[in-house]
Formats: sequence, structure tokens, C-alpha cells
Amino acid sequence: MTSIQKTKGAQENVTLYAIVVWKGDVVQNKLVKFYIEGPANPYGQIWLYRTAYTGNTTGTYGIATVTFRIPWPCEHAEARIFGTWTVTATVSLAEFELQDTLTFKVGWIVEIIKVELVDSLGNPKTTFKKGECIGIKLTVKNIAKEIRYAELRIVVYDDAGAVIGRAAVNTWVPADTTQTYMTEWWCALGIPKWAFVGERAMVYADAYTPMVPWCPEQSAGPFTIEKAP
Repeated sequence: MTSIQKTKGAQENVTLYAIVVWKGDVVQNKLVKFYIEGPANPYGQIWLYRTAYTGNTTGTYGIATVTFRIPWPCEHAEARIFGTWTVTATVSLAEFELQDTLTFKVGWIVEIIKVELVDSLGNPKTTFKKGECIGIKLTVKNIAKEIRYAELRIVVYDDAGAVIGRAAVNTWVPADTTQTYMTEWWCALGIPKWAFVGERAMVYADAYTPMVPWCPEQSAGPFTIEKAP
């Protein structure tokens, strides 16, 4: 049994395939039961049953297929949906019950999991002066089994909530890994002389496909902006 891909996002379609074989030969017109279970959680596990004929949509290849869309409940959506899903396919052949199991992940495919303010050497820093560059380090995760394109965007607010800087980079996030990004383009985020000083400055980071968000926004701060010496 297989699916089109082993990772999925919220409200994506999932297509499952089960091929039925007896001693090396495919079997047509057999009913296959699919039992689909979402991650166990305290808010209510999502599960469903589907039944499909082998050969209904794939000619004589003995394949049963079903499709469903990942739901997105109004409450506790991430707790109920994100995690490992399990699919069990069952078929009866010559009075033998045969089963196969498949698992796949559901989550934010590309996710910003940490935003850090740093100096030019990458060390943590929480106070910057007017005219100084803000160093920003992003840790980005990709749960897919192949690389994914992401447009990473940063915006900086001063103590009064005014936008004082923004930057963007286009990148390919490596497959099935967590990657840290800190590149020279962050030096575009210099604090202008007209920024308000204070201790409530903030940085916000987003990742896009580029048309729609990959994940929720993340932030760093508050941090302090001081007068130039």
C-alpha cells in the first residue's frame, strides 16, 4: 500500500492505493477495506472507513484506491490533526485475511520554529543602537521527503510599532531536516536614525510558498533600541 506522498498539510487531499496480489498475480474485483486513523489526542481522534474495488479505476492492475481530505476542526486543530496518521488495508483472499499498514505525517510542511536576534558573529543580542545592523537567525524545518521552496520574509517594528525595516530571501529548504539560515542579506535590516528608542521593538518572520503561508508567523523580542553613541 502507498500514498502519493508521505507528508501532508492541513486540508490537503490524500490518495491511497492498495494493490492486491496472490502468489505473484494481481487480483481484480476484490473489495478492500481502508481504516484511516488520525493521531491519538485528548480532544477526539479522527478516523474513517472506506471500501474500494480493485480494478475499478486502474484497469486490470488489481489496485484499489480511495481519496479523502485532511480536515481542519475549529478547535484544537493542530493537536487533533498534526502527527502520524495510520492506514490499515484489509482484503479477503481464498478465506485468508490479508492486511498491510501505511503511515504518513501531517503538519506544517515548511515551518519557522525559531527566530533569534544575534550580532555579526551569531551570538545572542537583545540591544541594538540606531544605525546598527540587526542580525537575525531563522531555524526552518521541512518535514517533506523532498526539498521545498520557501520565501522567507522579515519585518522589524520599533518601540512605537512603526515599521523600520524589512527583508526577504528565496531559498530551497532541504528535505526532512531542520536548517538554520543567517545570511548577509540580513544586514539590510539597519536601524534608521528616525526609529523610536525603547524596549518594545519586535521582529516578525514569515514563510510563503510564495503565494500563501507555509506556517504561522513567528517572532522575536521584545528587544531594545538605543540612541546612537
